[in-house]
Amino acid sequence: MISSNDRSVSVLYLLEAERIAAEVVHANIQARTLLLDLLAEERRAVTPGLRPLAKRRAAGMTDRKVLTLVACAAPPVLRISELIGRLQQDGWTVCLTTTPTAATWIDREALTQQTGYPVRVEWRMPGDPEPHPPATAVAVVPATFNVINKWAQGINDTLALGILNEALGADIPVHAFPSVKDQLAAHPSYDRHLQTLRDAGVVVTPLRTEPRWEPVVAQLWAAYAPATLPVVDG
Repeated sequence: MISSNDRSVSVLYLLEAERIAAEVVHANIQARTLLLDLLAEERRAVTPGLRPLAKRRAAGMTDRKVLTLVACAAPPVLRISELIGRLQQDGWTVCLTTTPTAATWIDREALTQQTGYPVRVEWRMPGDPEPHPPATAVAVVPATFNVINKWAQGINDTLALGILNEALGADIPVHAFPSVKDQLAAHPSYDRHLQTLRDAGVVVTPLRTEPRWEPVVAQLWAAYAPATLPVVDG
């Protein structure tokens, strides 16, 4: 059990860290774990700044976060293991599905080991168990020109598109991070189909040519927060 003095000191350190570098407290899983430990033993007379800090950092989120990650055949998929690692550090259970072409670009066995779930590409047979747990959010990273256009039209010819189409009616956060060449992005159908997806509730954020995963991780975290903080009497 944390002593009253240690609780006060811990909260002061976290508040100072938030003042200096709020994004560190936001993204660091150890900081959020400490916040949850402090909340579990909260004494408001001793740590009056704890609960406002936890609310700002969405540290009270205790529900399991399951991300259905759909990956398409664009260059960033070659680094998808890095993104998965970052998301896992942020508390996500990541379940990966890829398009058929993307599946030939990645090491499916290694990614299965990393996530703990099979990398899905094909439809399962009727009666087969669902290999992934229910998602609390869906993200397509990277999203290609082809997938964006098909998705907006409701085309359902791959498992990846089937998951994305169903996600629009699942009442969970859905994000798309397109990686599309400028020449393809200039096609007259592309902006129209992006707008169709936005109108359906998809948050669309283009990836840079050399993507940084931090904005993806931060946006997915923000989509799941704020969460209800545990109520602790004290």
